[in-house]
Amino acid sequence: MVERVQRRATKLVKSLANLPYSERLRELDLPTLHYRRQRADIIQLFKITHGFDKVRVNNHCNLCGRAMFKPSLATNTRGHQFKYQIQKATGPRAHFFPTRVTPAWNKLSQTTVNSKTVKEFKTRLGQEWGRHPDLFEYKFTY
Repeated sequence: MVERVQRRATKLVKSLANLPYSERLRELDLPTLHYRRQRADIIQLFKITHGFDKVRVNNHCNLCGRAMFKPSLATNTRGHQFKYQIQKATGPRAHFFPTRVTPAWNKLSQTTVNSKTVKEFKTRLGQEWGRHPDLFEYKFTY
């Protein structure tokens, strides 16, 4: 729905009106909403992981008693030391924050994840995701 609003708004630029949506985004240097949501999720997980935001991740829900994020059991693999287990989910749970963000988080480089500040993390994330496939290419996911 919101992506549709952005699609129409980019057509208001007369010189770009006849271009495909992805080209209009490139010309305006405007990432897709999907990309911006993914980026915001990754930044939020960085804040949670490094204690910038205080969130009870071990027992976040009094009803279910499950941990929001469980550390990965495989510590001898490539990547960083803050990897989380990917939780399998179907139905509505497939779109919950932990299920949505963990695969992308686990793919980040150690340098990016070990940033000292949120600003430094955002800069490194931008460098690492500079050619992210969803940056200007809209894909309907639901």
